[in-house]
Amino acid sequence: MEEDSSREAFEARFEHNNEDLEAASYLAMWHLHRHSYPKARTYLGHIVTLRRDDYAAWQSICICCLVAGEVEEGAHAYSELERLGEEPEKNVRTYFCLALLREKQRNWNAASQGYAKCIKLCEQQHAEHATAAENAAASGEVAAENVALATLVFIQNVKWECMLRQCFIKKECGNNKEFESVFATAKRLLEEKPNPYVTADAHCLLGMMHEAKGNSILAETSYSLAIQTVESHYLSLEHLGRLYLKYHDTLKNAVSCFCRAVQVNPCSSVSWYLLGRCYMAAGQHSDAHSAYERALNLQPNDPLIWCSLGVLYYAHGQLQEALANFSRAARLDPTMPEAQYNLGCVCIDLQDVDRADLHFDKASDLGLAKRCAKRGLILTRNVEAKTKKRKQGEEKATEQVEEQEAERGGIHQASDIVYL
Repeated sequence: MEEDSSREAFEARFEHNNEDLEAASYLAMWHLHRHSYPKARTYLGHIVTLRRDDYAAWQSICICCLVAGEVEEGAHAYSELERLGEEPEKNVRTYFCLALLREKQRNWNAASQGYAKCIKLCEQQHAEHATAAENAAASGEVAAENVALATLVFIQNVKWECMLRQCFIKKECGNNKEFESVFATAKRLLEEKPNPYVTADAHCLLGMMHEAKGNSILAETSYSLAIQTVESHYLSLEHLGRLYLKYHDTLKNAVSCFCRAVQVNPCSSVSWYLLGRCYMAAGQHSDAHSAYERALNLQPNDPLIWCSLGVLYYAHGQLQEALANFSRAARLDPTMPEAQYNLGCVCIDLQDVDRADLHFDKASDLGLAKRCAKRGLILTRNVEAKTKKRKQGEEKATEQVEEQEAERGGIHQASDIVYL
C-alpha cells in the first residue's frame, strides 16, 4: 500500500511537470522492477531527453527494448552506452545488456559466452559488496550497509537472470543433450526461492522444456504457475496461448491469453499475430484483420504475417489482395512452402493454370509434395473436364464439373489454403 501511495504521488508530480527527473526516475524503476517495460520505457525516454548522458537510463532502455524484441532500438541504446565510454567488463548491468543484445541478434555463441562472463563478474562483485556490507555494519554506517545490501540483491538477480538466459539459448538451439542440465538449473533456481520475476521465468522455462518433450499437461501447469507468480508474465501468456490455440475447445482461453499478452507488451508482434490466428480460427475476421495489421506495423518484413493476412483475404474472395499478400510473403522468404502453395491456389481461381503449376512445383520441392500432388490431380481433372465441355458444348457437363470439384474439395474452397 505504501509503495502504491508513493507511485501515485510521483505520477501526480510527473503529470504536473513532465520534466521532473526525480518523478520520472522513480516511476521508470517502479515499472522496470515489475517487468512493465513499455511504461518504464516511456519515463526513461523523458529522462534521456532531458539528460542525454544518463548512463543508467540508457542501460534500462537497452534492456526494455531487447526484452520487448525491439532489437534495432536496443542496439541504438547500447551504442549510446559505448559512446559514454564505460567498459562492459566493469559494469555487470552493461555486460548483461551486451549479452542480451547478442542473444536477440541470434548470435548464440557470443550471447552464451557473454552470460558466462557476466555470471563470473557477478560472483566477483558479490564477494566485494558482501565484504563492504560487513565492514559497514561493523562500523555502524547504516546508510552504506543498506546500499551494499541492495547491491548484493541486484547482483544476485542479474546472476539468476544470466543462468536462465543461458538455459533459454540451449533450448533455442535444440541441444537435446543439454535438456537435463537445463531442467536441473531451473529447478535449482526455484529451490533458492529467488524474486517473483526470476521464479516466473524459471517456471516458464520448465514449461518450454516440457513442451519440447511433448508433455502438454506439464507445460500448461508450468506456464500457469508462472502467471500465478507474476500476472503480467507475457512470455508465459504467449506460450500458454499457443498451447490452447492447438485445440478448438480451448480457443477462448487462447484469445484470453493473447489479449492479456498484448496489454502487457503491446510491442510484441508475435502476440498480435497469434491473436489474429485465434480470431481467424473463431471466424472473427474483422478482429483478425486488425490484429494482423498491428503485427505488421511492428514487424513489416515478417512473411508469416503477410501469408496469414493473405489467407484472410482469400476467405473473403478478395483474390487480388490475397495474391499480393502471398507474393509479398514469398519474396520475403522464397523457401516458405505455404506461400508458394497458396499462390498456386489463388492462380487456379484466377484461371492462370500455368502459373499455378509453377507455384505448386516450388511448394512440392520445399516439402509439400503430397498436398501438391493431390492439388495437381484436381487441376488435371478440371482441365480435362473443361476441355470436354468445350468439345461437347453441353450444359450438363458444366454441372458435372462443378459437382466433381465440390466432392473433391475443389479449388474454390478457402479451407484448402494453408493456414499459418
